[in-house]
Amino acid sequence: MWSGIGNLILYPNPAISKVTVSMENPDVAIQGIMIHDVQGRVLVNQSTPELSKGDTYIMTTTELPAGVYYMSVINDTGVVGKVPLVVRK
Repeated sequence: MWSGIGNLILYPNPAISKVTVSMENPDVAIQGIMIHDVQGRVLVNQSTPELSKGDTYIMTTTELPAGVYYMSVINDTGVVGKVPLVVRK
């Protein structure tokens, strides 16, 4: 199963050990990913190689306990997308 808002796609969601991130907007290039808990605390803040339309990035989720999170993707202008992420163990 995947989750998508606008042109940001995550799969599988729920994730067990990894999640694939894809941006399908040709005008946006992803430069980083943040994962927040439901209280808004940043748990992961990771730079990525610059990703553009059709590129994918695989991120491990093994360090996160089972739960609900929010994944934000960032470019040089700030946060460009935010998607719920469920982690199962």
